[in-house]
Formats: sequence, structure tokens, C-alpha cells
Amino acid sequence: MANSKRKSLYMILLGLVLTLGMLFTSCAEKPGTIEELVNSNEDIQQQIQAAAENAGMTVEIHGNEIVYSYDLASVDGVSEDALKDEAMIKALQTALDGQKAPFANLCKSLETETEISGVTATVNFTYGDEVLATQTFSSADE
Repeated sequence: MANSKRKSLYMILLGLVLTLGMLFTSCAEKPGTIEELVNSNEDIQQQIQAAAENAGMTVEIHGNEIVYSYDLASVDGVSEDALKDEAMIKALQTALDGQKAPFANLCKSLETETEISGVTATVNFTYGDEVLATQTFSSADE
């Protein structure tokens, strides 16, 4: 993946992280999990869906885990060869390693604002159903 595409992807991820953080912190209710919080507010659900679609990714929330999945099959110039491209997979994993601070800060912020502990954020780079690179972040990573 070209360097400019990677930079754009990281900016989109960071923007989505910030958007989700603002959405969650604006809620007054204190449900038991992040999933319950989102499920209890249709506006938040719609805003998360819109932000995810604009970023070309999916966002799923299970309990206190927020899962961001970016399917590289939707990126121009990336083919099924990505499944075997070890250099690209290594670059994706390295990029994820470099995103520790923003995602750890998101988890910490969500825990502070919602008073829900144990929030994690998992980022997946996929090609179709195959996960090429993944990493899970928590507030402990900050």
C-alpha cells in the first residue's frame, strides 16, 4: 500500500476514534457496557454507522470491545495478492503498533466518561474474510 494511502487510512482511523470518543462522552446514562450504551441510543448507532461508512470500515461493539475492521479489498490497487504479501502485512502490523497511543487514549477516555472499565479497541485490516493484521488496545497501553 502506498505511503500516502497509509497516511490517509491512519487519519481516517484517528478521525473515527475521535468521533466515537465524542459520541460516547456526550451520553448521560451509565449502562453496564459500551454495547448497552450504544444500543440504548439510536442517534449514537446512526452516527457510528455513518462515520464507519465514510471511513470505509465497519465498527462492531461486543460488550466493552469496539472492533474496527478495514477491508483492503475496497482499496483501489489492492488485490487478493495482499493475502500473500508479507511486506504489506508487516507494514500494516507496524502501523498498528504505532497507533497504540490514540487507541489507548480512546479506551481511557471512554472508561473515564462512562465509568465503565475494561474497554478495549481492536483494529483489523482484512481482505475479505481473512485478517491480515490485528491488534487490541486498552487503557493499560497508554
